[in-house]
Amino acid sequence: MKTSKYKKITNELVREAIDKNGSFRFRVEGFSMFPFLVEGDEVIIEKVPIQDLKIGEIVTYIRDEMLIVHRIKRIDGVSNKMIFVTQGDNLNHEDLPVMEKEIIGRVRTVIRGEKSFSPPVLLPEFISMLRFVFGMLRRLKKVLKLNINSRDIISFLRGK
Repeated sequence: MKTSKYKKITNELVREAIDKNGSFRFRVEGFSMFPFLVEGDEVIIEKVPIQDLKIGEIVTYIRDEMLIVHRIKRIDGVSNKMIFVTQGDNLNHEDLPVMEKEIIGRVRTVIRGEKSFSPPVLLPEFISMLRFVFGMLRRLKKVLKLNINSRDIISFLRGK
């Protein structure tokens, strides 16, 4: 229960920080956005009008008291409300629809070690192609019995 209460307070503080300062910086966890975001990267989220969001951009939203950073795959509208369909670049399934009120902002900057960059805006077709290529690489790794793990890849991406 303490964890849930802590996350709820954190989400309220994130919203307040973005409303007050226009942006918020935090460290990402997990591999759902690999290879464009890797665990330990920091992202700067900027407040942006909902109508300015575009397919292919990476957004942050709150779901079940957690901050989620995924890419917009599709935008639908119902009764003058926008509904966003998002998906992690490294996931094979879409997220449940994201309502306007859940969106915190757009990822403006990714900070990886000493480097920072703007995340690429990628269309869903390109991401699907990348998923296919990564799937083939996983199979090839297994067939060749290569001993490469996620930490090795992250170290490579970080330039270590």
